[in-house]
Amino acid sequence: LQNGLLEVDVANACKNALGSNLLQYVNDISYQNGTLKLALSSASLRQELAMGKEKMAELINNQFGTAVVKKVVLL
Repeated sequence: LQNGLLEVDVANACKNALGSNLLQYVNDISYQNGTLKLALSSASLRQELAMGKEKMAELINNQFGTAVVKKVVLL
């Protein structure tokens, strides 16, 4: 149950970090074992976000106060 709640919390934190403009290009957000996976519908957005994966993980981790996201995968 704890893992399920953490997955929902991380997904919500990711939505907050991305904002509503970028969120329209996100098809799916999943989190498991420290890995955040984002399925994107835009190849150009995927390329832009690839350069800022560490920053995205840092923004999400700052909301939790600990390193819950260790890796970001863009699909």
